[in-house]
Amino acid sequence: MITGFEKITEDLSDDELKLVQPLIDGLKKSKKPVKTNQIVDGMNSYILNHTNLKVKFNPVKLRKIVNYIRCNSIAPIVASSEGYQISFDKAVLEKHVYSLIQRANAIRTAAIGLEKFI
Repeated sequence: MITGFEKITEDLSDDELKLVQPLIDGLKKSKKPVKTNQIVDGMNSYILNHTNLKVKFNPVKLRKIVNYIRCNSIAPIVASSEGYQISFDKAVLEKHVYSLIQRANAIRTAAIGLEKFI
């Protein structure tokens, strides 16, 4: 868990784990990136119509589940300002990995800057 973000970085609940495959299946159906709001609406519809789960899908839950999927190498989900998609294209995956590294480096730089106030 990440300090200050414990609730959203804790392990997936049993109910959240049940949403991993439906999320992947939904993304596989689309040939183009899918916006967050479309995914959230689709997942809430799925939960309501196909499960007995008592969870509400939202953008935070989406990011949490996508992170789980990536960290466990379950499916190659990439994201951009255009939305989320599954891609097996090497160039697309390399670009996304580089983007993640850049974001991690930017966060590290911010942390180093803040440390100077300690």
